[in-house]
Amino acid sequence: MQILLTVDNITINVCLGLTFVIYFALLSAFFWLNVMCFDIWWTFSGKRGLSLERWSMRARFCAYAAYAFGFPTGLTVLLAALEFSGRSKLIYLYGPIVILCIANMLFTVMGINWILEVVSALYPQANNVWRFVDAYNVMIGFFIFVQ
Repeated sequence: MQILLTVDNITINVCLGLTFVIYFALLSAFFWLNVMCFDIWWTFSGKRGLSLERWSMRARFCAYAAYAFGFPTGLTVLLAALEFSGRSKLIYLYGPIVILCIANMLFTVMGINWILEVVSALYPQANNVWRFVDAYNVMIGFFIFVQ
């Protein structure tokens, strides 16, 4: 998105549309991360015999998808409503991300890198420190793949 801002021929409507798409995609990724953390916790927690276990895999996936796409859809609609109200991005971007990361804290590998990303957005003056953190954030998928 930052690269597109340097292009001279992008219109404000294209930029605004891409903002909504990127916002939805980013939040969907975090909500799916939350779904994975919950499912891992549910699988290994010993909570056998409760109602979720009786659901078929398809029904459970549909419930997860409704959660992981439904909330980002609602938040994207809220973003569209708040876009011109002058509210801070902390309310509608980093707010839901922080809540989801705190919920994911049982799974440090999945959550700590994004918590550091939110902290880096709050304190951008520590530029040299955040370059290392951002590099770690970009490479975490590679590290998990290699393991």
